[in-house]
Amino acid sequence: MCHGGRMTYGLGFWRSGFHCLMPWIWRKESTRRLGNEGGVLLLEDGRLFVTTYWECFRLGVDDLRYLYTLEDAVVKRESSADPACRKAVADAKALLQKTWNAIAPLNAYLRLNLMPHRELDGRRAELANAICNLLTFKESDPKAVASSVIIDPKGKYVPPVSVESPNRMEKPLKKWQPIAKELTMEKIPTGLDLTVKVDHTLEGEAYHGKQHYPIGWPRIQASFKKPGLDCNNYDSLEFDLTVHSDRDVENDYKWPLVAVLKSRNGKSGSIQFSTSLEPNVKHHIRIPLTSFGTLEREALKQINAIQIVVFENKFPDKVTLYLKIENPLLVGYKAPTVTNITVPEVLALPVQGFSVPAQVIGVTQEDAVTARCSLLNANGKTVEKLELPVCQNQVFCGFSGKGLVPGKHTVKIVLTDKKGAVTSELSRSFNVIAGPDGMK
Repeated sequence: MCHGGRMTYGLGFWRSGFHCLMPWIWRKESTRRLGNEGGVLLLEDGRLFVTTYWECFRLGVDDLRYLYTLEDAVVKRESSADPACRKAVADAKALLQKTWNAIAPLNAYLRLNLMPHRELDGRRAELANAICNLLTFKESDPKAVASSVIIDPKGKYVPPVSVESPNRMEKPLKKWQPIAKELTMEKIPTGLDLTVKVDHTLEGEAYHGKQHYPIGWPRIQASFKKPGLDCNNYDSLEFDLTVHSDRDVENDYKWPLVAVLKSRNGKSGSIQFSTSLEPNVKHHIRIPLTSFGTLEREALKQINAIQIVVFENKFPDKVTLYLKIENPLLVGYKAPTVTNITVPEVLALPVQGFSVPAQVIGVTQEDAVTARCSLLNANGKTVEKLELPVCQNQVFCGFSGKGLVPGKHTVKIVLTDKKGAVTSELSRSFNVIAGPDGMK
């Protein structure tokens, strides 16, 4: 939550287009886990207890201050006749556009699409460097006032692509059928086009017979014949999703959607995999099968249906929703595979240690998997290396950062099994910059 607080009240606030945010204040009866709670807590004696979450709000607000200070410096110098100043203005606007395009637009930043704190610090340093550069030039229009967004607001966020690996196994899901009167489905070469006309007057079909609205669940279903599909061989349900509707621009980002697995033994599990999505952008959705928590191994062995559900009662009456689902499939891995490395895209010096988490898929309890983590400079020379165990499908590479200099660097992770054989490797690059104080 702390991480999301900084994004929600900082760069995410700027990117998502809200006019106002109001944090909660409430009274907590117990001091247990007090420091981890959100907002500011009003204690019984009237004093305020400022939590870590609240301090992350402050960090986000400070990020916005740097951003707007740069925007203000830009508009006050845009009409300058000095070629050097005009170049500095163009560079600053390019930086603002790059920052805008790097942020996923959401109505709340909780766990997904969050920039690492180190990256937020690095982006703040980039803004500060640009401000310092512009302030060396005289203002050409001192009375100019910047709007909150001075670059192209149509700049698109590009979500990260999934990693291709020879370990990857796929089962395409091609046979779907629509359920509920409000939903129509059209097959296209890459998948399905869905149209949902929300109607609050219709009775909704629930999972165990008909119930009156608001229990409406327009959905599509892929069915599997007896004895069912053994999903223990797979790690996730994945597909590409593009959405839009006839709602206004602000509400068109709200997309509460649910996935359901149904087993022949009568058990089922569901997960709300989406709350908000940028419209008219293709999003890669990955739903780990372990997130269907109520389904144990025996239930997963005999899955008879997979459903993708529109949470109808969360949408206004009479709106029309459009969803394009492409390349739906189940994905598994033959061997332990590193699928994602979360590196800060920008890292500002000086650095006193930084952590790089990585996600690993295809690890069973019997596997003893080791991760060899390397930090490489622009010339491919190893600056630092670590050897760590993989725990709970994750590995955290804690680098000291002592060998970092301005320029491109790369984190490389190689997985080996208990026999020492390489099962997977993945690299991610990032940029190191000098901080605004000039320290290297």
